[in-house]
Amino acid sequence: MSRPSKLLLIGFLFVLLVAGLLILREPADREGIEQATSEAMPAPPPAHPAGQPKPTLFGEKLLENYGRGSPEQDLLLMDGLIRNYRILAKGMDARHFSSNEAIASTLRGEQSIALKALPADHRIFDSNGFIIDRWGTSLFFHLESKDHISIYSSGPDKELGTDDDYLLIGGVPKQGKAEF
Repeated sequence: MSRPSKLLLIGFLFVLLVAGLLILREPADREGIEQATSEAMPAPPPAHPAGQPKPTLFGEKLLENYGRGSPEQDLLLMDGLIRNYRILAKGMDARHFSSNEAIASTLRGEQSIALKALPADHRIFDSNGFIIDRWGTSLFFHLESKDHISIYSSGPDKELGTDDDYLLIGGVPKQGKAEF
């Protein structure tokens, strides 16, 4: 046998020996890795531990006094929530804020961005999912421009377009007949 053939045979046998050792050692090493991983990474805590209060969404905090102050304050709180949402949802198309239904859906996190500000059972939503005022009437939203939304409440008589309406136009609250 020539010298290069002997070297080739020795090299082949060496590779075979190393591969055999690796195959024989693999299960033991794998067990060690699995054990180390299970010790290093504890199980995640439950999403909502029993007995602890449910986490508050940012919209709940912003609207905690909704319906407790004046009707003008309610409109300012709603405007503040929408403004804050739009800051957090950078670049979100203004069309998501063009109607009561669209705004309600957006605040519940049901739009493409899925940023949830309020739970679906929050007191500002009626049984149909619309945003309501303190008298249980749907608010009317009018998108003035990509940056400005006017908000209208029908007031105690629950009829939009009468003298007891509450309006927020250009960020300024007032009472009077809503005119479009």
